[in-house]
Parts: sequence; structure tokens; C-alpha cells
Amino acid sequence: MKNIQLFNIRQIVGSILLLAHKMEEIITGSKDFYEIERRIHEVSQEICKRMLSWALEEIDKRLMEERDRERWEVVGFRTKGAISSFGEFPFKRRLYRDKKTGESKFLLDEVLGWPKGVRITPRLREILLRLGSEVSLQCSAADEAVRSTVDDRRRRPDGAGISCEGRW
Repeated sequence: MKNIQLFNIRQIVGSILLLAHKMEEIITGSKDFYEIERRIHEVSQEICKRMLSWALEEIDKRLMEERDRERWEVVGFRTKGAISSFGEFPFKRRLYRDKKTGESKFLLDEVLGWPKGVRITPRLREILLRLGSEVSLQCSAADEAVRSTVDDRRRRPDGAGISCEGRW
């Protein structure tokens, strides 16, 4: 248990040192509020991606230690690229083979409920679906408002109607 705690401290300290270094650069090198905000956002996303990779790898390590050793053998590591609300990040996970059936799988993916071939995280998927429905509702409301107040022929010189797609 001490090794895991020591590793946790190393990851956290590394992230704090990165944050301190980047903050010094931001404070001394930024020209305006926009740049300060953008750069702090970028640093926080980078740290969050590192912490997410680290957390997933720690869970994978725990699964390896707790697995049924009579049944599952570690075949090796595979790197997966995932896309989260923090951005794209890689992480390593162990591939296992069932000694009896020959079946191969990633225990981490199974435990987390991560479907095969999917790259986006469940939280990002939720955010994207919500944004998609909100934008769709906003577009529908905006299009209806335009239709009810402006004659179709006056919308554009070429006679085409204005739609939400045209605003993007």
C-alpha cells in the first residue's frame, strides 16, 4: 500500500510543480486578460488530462492485482486514445487472456463500462448530447421566430430561407 501512496504523491507533486511553472510564465508573459484566461484554461486542461490518465492506470493496476490469476493472464499493455471534456489524452491498460477459453479483453474497459471502439468518455458524450439538443431547440425557436416575422421571399436576395444551419 505504501508504493501506491508514494506514487500518488509523486503524481500530485508533479502536477503542482507544472502548474506553478506555467503560472509563472502566464503571469510574466501574458499581454491581456483574454490571454491569461486562455492560458490558465489550457494548463488546467493539461493537468486534468494527466490526472485522468493516471487514475485510469492506477485502477488498471488494482484490477491486475485483484484478478483471478488462475483464469486471467496479462498479455501486455495497449495504449488507448480517449477524448474527454478536458481534451484528448492517452492511457495504458492491460490486455488479458482467459487461460481456459482464449478470450482476450481489457478488464479496465469492462469494469468502467467502456464499449469496444468508443473513444469519447461517457461524460463528454453526455455533454455533446445535451449541447446538440439545446442548439437544436434554439435553432428551432429562432427559425420559427424568423418565419413568423419575415416573408420567405425577403429573407435573402436569392430567395432561399434563413435557417439555423446558415447561421453557423
